Amino acid sequence: MTLCTNSFTPTEVDLLINALNNKFDLKSYKCRQNSDYIIIIPAYSVPKLQTLLTSIMPVMMQHKIGL
Repeated sequence: MTLCTNSFTPTEVDLLINALNNKFDLKSYKCRQNSDYIIIIPAYSVPKLQTLLTSIMPVMMQHKIGL
């Protein structure tokens, strides 16, 4: 899964990655895309993300996280 953080500063991307990894144990990491960074949530962390978001995500948007 990819989080498009192209307009974020590198510091903000690192801050978000730390929050995702430390608070939600998602094992996310950043990847350079042109002159910006995006955040990658690997496939083995997606089931955990789905569990976290299912109850709060609108049904019409759940396809975005593979539900």
